Amino acid sequence: MIKLAENIDCQIEETQRRLARLETDAKGNYKVDVSDAETEAGAYRDLAALLEKLVSRKQAILNDITKYQKEIATFERFREIIRILVNELKGVPYAYEAFRSKLELNKELKNLCGI
Repeated sequence: MIKLAENIDCQIEETQRRLARLETDAKGNYKVDVSDAETEAGAYRDLAALLEKLVSRKQAILNDITKYQKEIATFERFREIIRILVNELKGVPYAYEAFRSKLELNKELKNLCGI
């Protein structure tokens, strides 16, 4: 997702450069044909709309990244709690073996618990 955000940054920069070029061209061109001016105005509006969409998309991606970081942190804390519980269960062999036998069929949970 970070690569996607970086890609959008590049697109935003390019769109801003194109908008600036259109503005510069419009200011420096005193003899403008009406149809050219309408075309340039349309191009400017299109680029401005694109820029708005790109900024919005980047914000959505950054919000997703933040959400995923929080979920990963929560998962890591949960995993640490499981490790502590498993270590405590090892002190009570019959409870540990009962716990371990319940996990035999579920490899994902077994791996999560580090058994």
